[in-house]
Amino acid sequence: MTTTIRVDPTAEGAAISPDIYGQYLEHVEDCVDPGLIDEHGLRSDVIELSRDLTVPAIRWPGGCFADVYHWTDGIGDHRPVRPNWHWGNGELESNRFGTHEFLDWCERVGATPYINTNLGTGSLTEALRWLDYCTGTADTDDVRLRRANGRDEPWDVRYWGIGNETWGSWEAGHSDAAQYGSTLANWSDFFHRYDPEAVIVGVGSSEARDPDWDRTVLDLAGDHLGLLSLHVYGATVIGEPGDRRAALAHFPAYVEQRIAAMGKLITEHNDRHRTSIGIALDEWNIRHWQRDGDGHRLQRADPRTGTDALCAAGFFHAMIRNADLVRMANYVFLVNGNGVIDARNGRAASTSLFTVFRAYQQWLTGACLPVQVEGVTVATPSMISGSPERTVDPGELPDRLPAVDAVASRDGDQIRLAVINRSDDPTRARVDLGAPISATEQWIVEPDTETLGTSAVTITGSELTLPPWSITFLGGR
Repeated sequence: MTTTIRVDPTAEGAAISPDIYGQYLEHVEDCVDPGLIDEHGLRSDVIELSRDLTVPAIRWPGGCFADVYHWTDGIGDHRPVRPNWHWGNGELESNRFGTHEFLDWCERVGATPYINTNLGTGSLTEALRWLDYCTGTADTDDVRLRRANGRDEPWDVRYWGIGNETWGSWEAGHSDAAQYGSTLANWSDFFHRYDPEAVIVGVGSSEARDPDWDRTVLDLAGDHLGLLSLHVYGATVIGEPGDRRAALAHFPAYVEQRIAAMGKLITEHNDRHRTSIGIALDEWNIRHWQRDGDGHRLQRADPRTGTDALCAAGFFHAMIRNADLVRMANYVFLVNGNGVIDARNGRAASTSLFTVFRAYQQWLTGACLPVQVEGVTVATPSMISGSPERTVDPGELPDRLPAVDAVASRDGDQIRLAVINRSDDPTRARVDLGAPISATEQWIVEPDTETLGTSAVTITGSELTLPPWSITFLGGR
């Protein structure tokens, strides 16, 4: 059976935000120290790779760590060594990667900083002082302190997060929606008194599965918000029965469902209140777990594989199709952990995810175009979300999903298409771009290897073969 892919090049689609290809840093294990910094300072090898990746927005210092982090520990010459209050397990926090290091790193890489304030063990005064320290120009004590620490000019910090997973019992500052929404409104109001252009990111519910939380936060703080956060993690268990490749390749169908659930509430709020709130998918990745006695252990150091790259591409497709809502995303982590860059053993190297990030950042730009795909379907595989205990309810997705998934964009006179074949079989495809096909690239996914194989693309008229488990890029004008 031939799959038909039709692009409507005349449609007026939403702009694809470059920030959906964003990254994430958190002080856990070796993801910051020594991943980004060592005894010699900021690691130049990681900076060079990050420049090559053209990292857009990047979130720091977390995550859960943000809600126990006091920014004054990470400035100046004398920095306290403290326990890592959130992640524990004997981890120590050197504080040698602090505000100056993060914002200088962003400038050297060309990334947009997204700072998450400490709502858990911090205070509004502490957060406002941090804002003044970073962006202030008046002759205040904190601006003078910044200058004394070597930075005369203010930094340009656009995104500010207030809280992280505040609905979670594990989180410092855990509260219910009403308390959080009230605090968020109060903090946001004071942030905007100081900086009216600050984009405030509020905490949305886990996987958008608690609409009461999201409605309450929107009702109480929506007038102040730029973005509402959404966290979704793919996951597999190493060595246990089931088709890991199919589960991860199709997991983005669940991601798109969660985007739609949050998007519905946000759109209703925007329509009622004339606001323009969007979604920040500011934590996402693909977790690999391993059996550990009667439980499971998270394998943060597990190498990124071709299957992970295929899943990441699907995440991008879900975000691009919802470009009117998803305005930023942050992959967990940029360095080490489940990272895009592996900076262990004294050297920095790109992973299979690096290849996918860079390709989509360069290829899928401009405005999203509608794509119609008709063809082969496959049985929906069993999936877990985040951890082995959280099975995706089969009733939440169709019994069958398309084997082929495609997104398209228009940037100037360029029409660009990305196509994923998520099946064991080669698929014959007929493509209508509305323009002659002029540029192609194709990757073959080897499920358990850390690289993507490349393949020449043969096009006959408007038809081509999509290899099993592959990503194909097509272009025209």
